Parts: sequence; C-alpha cells; structure tokens
Amino acid sequence: MTNRRLFIRQAWIPFLLGFFLNAFIFVHFLGVPSRLRDVLSTGKKFALDSNYADELKQVLSLGKKEQLHSLRERAATAESDDLFTKVRIFCWILTSPNNTAKAQAVKATWAKRCNKYVFVSSEDDPTLPAINSTVGEGRDRLWGKTKFGFRYAYHNSLQEYDWFVKADDDTYMILENLRHLLSAYSPSDPNYFGCELKPFVPNGYMAGGSGYVLSREALRRFVEDGLDGGRCREDHDGFEDVEAGKCLAEVGVLPVDSLDDLGRKRFFPSPPLAHIQGNRNDSEEWRDWWYKEYVKYPDGDLLDCCSDKAISFHYIGEMDMYMMEYLIYRLKPHGLGVVRPLAADTNL
Repeated sequence: MTNRRLFIRQAWIPFLLGFFLNAFIFVHFLGVPSRLRDVLSTGKKFALDSNYADELKQVLSLGKKEQLHSLRERAATAESDDLFTKVRIFCWILTSPNNTAKAQAVKATWAKRCNKYVFVSSEDDPTLPAINSTVGEGRDRLWGKTKFGFRYAYHNSLQEYDWFVKADDDTYMILENLRHLLSAYSPSDPNYFGCELKPFVPNGYMAGGSGYVLSREALRRFVEDGLDGGRCREDHDGFEDVEAGKCLAEVGVLPVDSLDDLGRKRFFPSPPLAHIQGNRNDSEEWRDWWYKEYVKYPDGDLLDCCSDKAISFHYIGEMDMYMMEYLIYRLKPHGLGVVRPLAADTNL
C-alpha cells in the first residue's frame, strides 16, 4: 500500500507540473492577442485607446491588471530609451558666474537627459562643467557667447551628435518630447526648431529663451558658411536670437514648423502659467507683453495653450526647476492608463 501511494504521489508531480506549464504558456503566449503579447513581453510602443477595448478586456480577464497599470509607462520608457541612442543631442547652456545655483539646478534636472551638455559662461567651472567664452559678460555679450557656443559644438562634437540645442540657465526642456519631434527629421537637412517669432527676419526666427535646435547640417552651415564665411554679424552686440536667425537665413537654414497635430505649440518663452492664463490675464504686464505681437501662432485657451508634447518653457527659476522635474517625472497618479467607464456628466 505504501509503495502504491508513493507511486500515485510521484505520478501526480509531473502531471501537475505539465498542467501548470501548459496553462502558463497558454495565458502568456496563446491566450493574449499578439499586439498585447508583444507589449507585455518587450515593452513595445502601444496606445491604450478604444480601438483595443476588446483586447484589453481579454487581458483583464486573464489576470493582467498589474501589467496594464504599467503598460503605458513601460512602452513609453522603451521608446524613450530607443530614441536616446538614435536621436543624439548635444546641449549647450548659457550661464554666468552669478547664476551658479541656477546652472546647478539645470544640471540636476533636465540637462542630464542630453546625450552630452556643457555650460557657456565667462569663467571656467569644472563642477558644471562651464567653459569661458572669452567675450565678457552681460546682455550685450550674448551674441558673442552664442557664436562661441555653436563654434564649440562644431569643433568638438559635430560628427558625434545629430542635433544641437542652445538654451539658457532658466530654460526647462523635456528632452523626450524633443527627441520624439526630431525623430521625424534628418540631421543631414538644414533644419532649425524653436518658438517662431515674426519680426526682424523675413522668414522669422526662434526665441532665444525657450531654446532652439539646429540639425548637424544647420550647424555646419552656420559655422562654416555663416560665421567663418563673413555672412553674419561679427561683433558681439545685438539680440542673440535675432542675430542667429539672420545668420541662419543667410546660409539657407529657415525655421521649421513644430506645431503638433492639433496646431498647438511646443516651445514657450515663458512659464506654463503665463501661457495657460493667456488673455484671461488682465494685468498691464500682459497687455504690454511683446510675445503677443511677435509670436507666429497665438496660444490656445487654458489647457489648449500648449501641446501635450511640449518641449520647453522659459523664465523657470532655480526652485521651479525642481518643481517642474517633480511634476513631470516623479508625480504619478495611481492607476493612470487603466481603461474605466467615464463618470456621467451631470452638468450640475
């Protein structure tokens, strides 16, 4: 009897192992639709929209709730990691010795998402790192520092990177959204992106504070044909963004429209609140703001002011850098991305 019980017990072990193994294979590979299976196993890009409602129900019925909670995040992370290697960005950031704390905030937040970055100042500072532009300090030196920054990028990084960003130490940039935009363009074409303004340059130019982006070919033309070819302003005076726009136009580099599919802008020369408030702001400062007259495309109202794929904001103070970092990269609403019925609109 003892031997018989032992035999039965031993016979059940491989049966149970086989049963659970086959159940695991069915649930994870056969019972899940192919598109979701790819996502759950590899983190490929996937949109949680109504087109996939039936497939989502199947996953939920198979006990995949935990995967669904993180599905969007995993897919977005996989795409972001892929673009980091495919869309290589060199960032150089204007700063000054008096703005060390602001520069450190940039370094601690968004700059680390560039493939490489450097600060351009009037003094060397290896802790940032910052390099001395040798043109002095002050607003009347910004064009000189801008020429130095792009020349530095050209001589040190032209072939290593695809795109070259100029920003200020009070600019906040979302590099993932920038890479997403740039992935549709070739760095071999003379492309130039930013917040488009209308005056001073026939085809417009990009606002300096919100940052602007040059392709590899645009940078080559800017330095070789423009700066070194004597076709751009040679002294250090003038508004840096206007002079850069004039110089780029001289060498055949014109602004590229970066509106999203809904016609909303991605680069902004002020903090988010200023663009959200828009015309609802009745202050004298708003009425006299140059932006309304200069900008090529007006802002939308409230949450329609800005693209969901916004790339940059300007006049972001030192502590606000950390606030932006927290709100964008740390704050995570629980269950976001899980499909659920919408609450009825009672119109109370």
